[in-house]
Formats: sequence, C-alpha cells, structure tokens
Amino acid sequence: MAVAGALPMVGSASGVLNADPQLGGAAAIAVPGTAFFQLVDAGDPLGASEAVLRTTCGLVLLTAAPAFLLPRRARPADAAETVAQ
Repeated sequence: MAVAGALPMVGSASGVLNADPQLGGAAAIAVPGTAFFQLVDAGDPLGASEAVLRTTCGLVLLTAAPAFLLPRRARPADAAETVAQ
C-alpha cells in the first residue's frame, strides 16, 4: 500500500515529465538561434555557424557526461519496496 499515498501526486509527476523535454527542446532551439542571428547581424555568418556548432557540441558533451554516473542495473524489487515505505 505504499503507492496509495502517492496517488494524488501522479498527475504532478506526469506534468513534470512532459514539461521538461518541451522546455529543453525550446531552449535548445532558442538559445543557439539567438546567438547565431546576433553574430550574423554583426557581419560574420561563417563565424556564427562555427560558434554555434562548437557551443552546441560542448553542451551535448556536458549534458551526456552525467549519464555515466547512472547505475548500470536497476535495484532489486524488494529494495525498491523498502525505499518506497
């Protein structure tokens, strides 16, 4: 019955899980796009492309690095139940 206490929170978790990728996707388009067009307006389209490409590659590496800190295997079912209580 550990799940019974979490039922009111199910909708909140679902909303967060849907909103996070949308926010990340919007930021991933808006931030480099803004930087690119500011540099293009300054008169350096090739430099703008290079700067945005380098920045995007750096951000991909920065966000992918924590994936190696995740556990390789899931917890056993009985350990997960004791944590939920």
